[in-house]
Amino acid sequence: MTLMASEDWLASYADLAGIADVLQRMSRRARQPNPLGGGEAEFMADAAGFKADFECWYADAQAFAAAWRLPAEAGPG
Repeated sequence: MTLMASEDWLASYADLAGIADVLQRMSRRARQPNPLGGGEAEFMADAAGFKADFECWYADAQAFAAAWRLPAEAGPG
């Protein structure tokens, strides 16, 4: 975690070049051949579709998190 923070890895995800770099490095680390390297081209080919998928997932994630927090916020039974 310290390395991630000191190199500001999250900020690298803000642009396509940073994501492409991460995908390429992940591809090299995998034991089996995989299509991760170059994955940014797949994203660019259907960015609107990925955006729609993300928005759907994010709404579901928010609903899940809200439901998960309810018991904790209600206090002991």
